Amino acid sequence: MAERTVRIIIQGRDELTPAIKNASRGLRGLSRVASDVGKAVKGAMLGLATAAGLSTAALATWGDEAVQFSRAMSAFEGIAKAAGVAADDMLRKLQEGAAGMVPARELMLSFNKAAQLVSKDFAVQLPGAMEYLRKVAAATGEDMGYLLNSLVVGVGRLSPMILDNLSIQVSLAEATERAAEMFGVQADELTKAQQQAGMMAVVLDRLRENTAALPD
Repeated sequence: MAERTVRIIIQGRDELTPAIKNASRGLRGLSRVASDVGKAVKGAMLGLATAAGLSTAALATWGDEAVQFSRAMSAFEGIAKAAGVAADDMLRKLQEGAAGMVPARELMLSFNKAAQLVSKDFAVQLPGAMEYLRKVAAATGEDMGYLLNSLVVGVGRLSPMILDNLSIQVSLAEATERAAEMFGVQADELTKAQQQAGMMAVVLDRLRENTAALPD
C-alpha cells in the first residue's frame, strides 16, 4: 500500500510539472497554479502521505507556502494596479534588480510593505535602488533581502539607525531639508509622507556615492 501511495504522489507531482510549465507567464496564471497546488497538498496529498508514512509536516509546509505565495501575489497585483503600473512588468524589474538574490515572494512582500508603510510612489522606486543594494550586498556580505527590508522600513520610519544597515550615514535633518526643497514648503509644514520622500532621495544619493567605485 505504501509503495503504491508513493507512486501516486510521484505521478501526481510529475503531472503537475507540465501544467506549471504551460501556465500563463502572467501573475494571474502563476497565482492560480500556486493556489491549486496549495489546496491539493493540504488536502488529498496529506492523506496519501500519511498512508505512505511520509512526512506530512513537510507537505503541509509546501502547501502553506503555495497558499501564502498566492496571497502575496494577489496583493501585489492590486497595489501595482492602483499605482498605475503593470504587475508583470514591476515584478520583472524587481527580479532583474535583485539578480536572483531575493525570492519572488519576498520581492512582492517588500513592494507591498513599501506601499503600505510609505506610499505607492515609494514602492515603484524600489527597482531603481536595487542596483545599489546589490553592490552593498556583494561588498559587505549582507543578505540582499535584509538590505531591501532595511531600506523599506528605514525610510518608512524615518530611521537613520535602520538605514545604517545599508552602510550609509543619513540624518533626519538632511531628509527634512531635502523634502522642503522638493516640495517648496517650510520644514515645519512638511507631512510625514513628504519627509519620507526626502529621506528616500537622500538615501539614493548616498547609495549612489558610496557604491560608485564598486563593480556590479
